Amino acid sequence: MARPDATPPSPAIAATPWYRRYSRWRQTSHKEAVAAEERLLALCGTPTQTSDVKVGPGPADYMHTITAPPPHPDAPPLVAIPGYAAGSGHAFRIVDGLASAFHFHAVDLLGTGLSGRPRFPARSTEEAVAFFVESLEAWRAAAGLDRMLLMGHSMGGYLSTCYAARYPERVQHLLLVSPVGVGRQPPDWRPPAALAGRWTLRGQLARAAIAAWDHDLTPGRVIRGLGPFGPGLVARYARGRFQQGLAFNDDEVARFESYFYHILAARGSGEFALRHILAPYAWPRSALEERCADLSVPVTFFYGDKDWMDPAGAKRMVAALAQQRSPACESDLQILTTPSAGHYLFIDNPSEFMRQVAYATSAYLSPEGRGALLAAADAGPHAAAEPFHPPDELEEQVERKAPGEGQAVGVGPKDAAVREGKSVAAEGSG
Repeated sequence: MARPDATPPSPAIAATPWYRRYSRWRQTSHKEAVAAEERLLALCGTPTQTSDVKVGPGPADYMHTITAPPPHPDAPPLVAIPGYAAGSGHAFRIVDGLASAFHFHAVDLLGTGLSGRPRFPARSTEEAVAFFVESLEAWRAAAGLDRMLLMGHSMGGYLSTCYAARYPERVQHLLLVSPVGVGRQPPDWRPPAALAGRWTLRGQLARAAIAAWDHDLTPGRVIRGLGPFGPGLVARYARGRFQQGLAFNDDEVARFESYFYHILAARGSGEFALRHILAPYAWPRSALEERCADLSVPVTFFYGDKDWMDPAGAKRMVAALAQQRSPACESDLQILTTPSAGHYLFIDNPSEFMRQVAYATSAYLSPEGRGALLAAADAGPHAAAEPFHPPDELEEQVERKAPGEGQAVGVGPKDAAVREGKSVAAEGSG
């Protein structure tokens, strides 16, 4: 992994004529977005190529792809799908490590990131899911991949799971990184009392937020509406959010906030899937534990120990799948937790996250490939003092825990476990 301080500082915004900056409402263009991504990827030591892969007949039907050359001809392909309002460039801290072991691809879903922005046609949950799943399948065919390790983050994890359920023969292993929409909304769930009051200020604001949600008021639409004030809002978010774990240095945050702004401010398209897939308060309209209850593809979940995503749904899903089939490999049907990390595990603690990926994918890697990935994890900067250990090394630790501190729940003949509590493999829940 390239160290964060390996590249000299650069300005956040590319050289744009002053008259353009002060004579337009939205401070973006596709050309500037591409340049911002190039500057962000320049932080990586691995040479990457970008391409726009056609997935349909329309001029906007293409999916932007970042590809690193395979380290050897037999390296398994790993395809990374970013989350909602994110782009493939968000993976810049793990490109070097993953490219040392896999034929690495990071793909912006249709209508997101630097991919084409066609009119979003969906009017239901199933139509929204199909928009992404079928275009991803078209991308796979155009890329010439027979099978792949599929890594999805957040909303990308939800859609990757839907893809694996639709095309299981194309997915070797599903790596779900803090996925949204796994657990169903409990029937007795109610909004917090402070937000439920009809005549309170918070209650009024909550109802306004729900109405905005149902009318496609997305983060991208807000940023676009703010015009020249949009970059400042994105900068404040980036400089505030990415200070936990391995905090961004000044150069990283400058490059990242520029890239993040440009993909948020681009024409709205795939972002409008949000209200069709998630209800207000981020409950899924069709939970993965129900729609993918018979998932046949090997699956491993990853969460940060400070993650706002609740792994309870993943625990139920893993336990239910374990009643139907045995684990396909050691890491199948397991939940791992990255220490010193929130929702963006691979940004907050990239070294420990890559070590967990090496464990989860060891069945598909050669000894040399796994060694290269572990070496990259060891060489990179660390956010956590306590390293990751595979669950089998923690068996005695988990069993020794006092009641209430943690437990191990068997999920198969090998007693692969869903870890809870304060072990390194599953350090709390967010």
